[in-house]
Amino acid sequence: MYNRMYKLILTRFPLFSLSAFVLLTFLSVILYPGSTYRDNSTSRYHFFDNFLSDLGRTVTFGGDINYFSCFLFANALCITGIMFMIFYVVLPWFFKEDNYFRLSIVGSVFGLLGCVCFVGTGLTPADLYLDAHIFFSNYIFYLSFPATLIYSYVIIRSRKLNTLYGIGYFAFALTLVSYIFILEFGPQPSESDFSLIFQATSQKIITICFVLATWMLSKGINKSINNVTG
Repeated sequence: MYNRMYKLILTRFPLFSLSAFVLLTFLSVILYPGSTYRDNSTSRYHFFDNFLSDLGRTVTFGGDINYFSCFLFANALCITGIMFMIFYVVLPWFFKEDNYFRLSIVGSVFGLLGCVCFVGTGLTPADLYLDAHIFFSNYIFYLSFPATLIYSYVIIRSRKLNTLYGIGYFAFALTLVSYIFILEFGPQPSESDFSLIFQATSQKIITICFVLATWMLSKGINKSINNVTG
């Protein structure tokens, strides 16, 4: 029922892309020279004061060349975006036997567009293409929310995955919509040090939730496929 490539895309692609994202981002953090939006004098990367997008700048706020960190972070986003595009193309077929194929396609369309924004964010350093960078980085979340909401419903209704996976994915959808409210109505980083910390930390939290939710879903799909093929 499940050929080798189909299983590889649904179970290994997410885990590989998440591993690449975490590793390359970690390395770019190590290589980041320093400086934040409100303080150009800091050295190294500060978890609570630096945005992830700071890693992708070609030149830091303090004027230092940021080639290595920028290169690694751009690759982290592009690899993740491209591999998840392939994942979302294949994912609807997993639910075809449950009669949720068409709804899954709608979810995958939003997911694909969100993945395009991943790549777009990586290719538009904030210091060179600020407006485009903000557009792509924000629309990652605007588009991922409907994709996650649709797939959480499909997973809950599906007979192929335990309902707990759907509940967990729905919890991720709630964190996404919460972060969207922060983007739209939260304090601007320029207002105060607290505002910068609030926004930068919120971005880290939603990124961690993305990694955990995707890891959980891929493990659930892998377990389901193994039960059928085993």
